[in-house]
Amino acid sequence: MPESASAHAMALEYRRRLALHEIPLPVLGGDDAHVRDEVTRAYRVVAA
Repeated sequence: MPESASAHAMALEYRRRLALHEIPLPVLGGDDAHVRDEVTRAYRVVAA
């Protein structure tokens, strides 16, 4: 299943923010839902 445009944009924004905060990029793989879960978890960690 191809990645949706919004999921792709979200992943790029996630990587940009990780780069700004110098947070190691976790290994992302699988479907869009998996990527969304990883993004949500990372934002919670950054916000904490």
